[in-house]
Amino acid sequence: LYTGYSGTAYAVPAGGSDVLASGRGFWWYFYNVDLTPGGPSNSRALPSTLVSANAAVATNTPVAVHAAGDTFNLLGNPFGVSLNVSAVGTWPGAGNLASTVVQMWNAAGATYESSVTRPVIAPWQGFWAEGATAGTLTIPASARTTGGTLTRPAGDPAGDTAPADASEALVAFELASAEGTLVDRAAVLVLGEGRLDGRDAGDAAKLAPLAAAHVLLAFATGDEGAMRAVESRPVAALSVPLSVASVGAGSDLVLTWPRVEGLPEGWTAVLRDLSTGTTVDLATAERYAFAVVPTAARSEGTVPSGARASSVAPRFWLTAGPRGATAVEGGASGALSLSSPRPNPSRGTSTISFSLPEARTVRLTVVDLLGREVSVVVDGARAAGGHVSTVETAGLAPGVYVVRLSAGVETLTQRLVVVR
Repeated sequence: LYTGYSGTAYAVPAGGSDVLASGRGFWWYFYNVDLTPGGPSNSRALPSTLVSANAAVATNTPVAVHAAGDTFNLLGNPFGVSLNVSAVGTWPGAGNLASTVVQMWNAAGATYESSVTRPVIAPWQGFWAEGATAGTLTIPASARTTGGTLTRPAGDPAGDTAPADASEALVAFELASAEGTLVDRAAVLVLGEGRLDGRDAGDAAKLAPLAAAHVLLAFATGDEGAMRAVESRPVAALSVPLSVASVGAGSDLVLTWPRVEGLPEGWTAVLRDLSTGTTVDLATAERYAFAVVPTAARSEGTVPSGARASSVAPRFWLTAGPRGATAVEGGASGALSLSSPRPNPSRGTSTISFSLPEARTVRLTVVDLLGREVSVVVDGARAAGGHVSTVETAGLAPGVYVVRLSAGVETLTQRLVVVR
């Protein structure tokens, strides 16, 4: 039993006298066996019923949030009924959050799910919120609702799936082990007016799965290659890298996209496998099976070292845009490409993605408006396919710069703005 998370470590209870505050989350690991070894701990075979003698909370519940460590807060539904978390951004104190997306753990499939696709959570359900500043978030009684399931079998569509906002586009991916017993449903691309090309409150960082064995799928688009569960973008042509991992889940994986909704008319969405060169049109295919090199699982019952998932090298490029104008990252179009820096404007670091149609010697630099090189990011041979590099901007004066990619006789540029 872990009674909270500080941003750096999970809290271990001192004994049976610990008091769990309303609105705080806790993590209870069940070994699914009846065992009473003595002391404060014992184990129960499942199913088991949890009973609270306290009266159900029915009023607004303030809860302290922090921005320490990796900034994640483990919160919980304080009410005796389900909670709608689709409008967290309107809750009192939401300005203390870095993201209006919260994420819940579904132990049945060993996957996190986000409020973008699962907006209703059940009583007793914990959820993660990303803090921006220390303060108070109030969980409003007006967000109480019906529906929601504490756990569900893997692959069960359930009845609390969020309908797509008619004004926005959504692409929801699902990665599964070959047997389908381990899944990752926390990889969602959202396109909408008012969303930003850089970091905005609609983005959500990727959480490290709680299960010892798991699969992982994420957008490798955060600062310094940090991974995201939800990628928020404006309605414009884009290319984003996707990372995958198998931790104790075998080498054979299957990627699907059960929800592709609201893309503008005439758009295509294409995946390119950077390992095999295979391209997949999301409109004409339903699944893509591929192989990876798995890593070993953690010991059963142990916790990850932190809430955030560690970075993994991209395996895919997802490219979307108007038909005929969509260049597939990784070289499927036979063209050199260079993405816009992210975030842009930059305050400390930005990531830049580029792709090569074949192996080349490349030079990726940052130049000022007088044409002087102020930073050399890449200088050397690179293989065909997609690449992600980090540009350090902390030492640059505020202003406008040009990111320049030179490969042979070809040169591409992108604008970069540095702010403080």
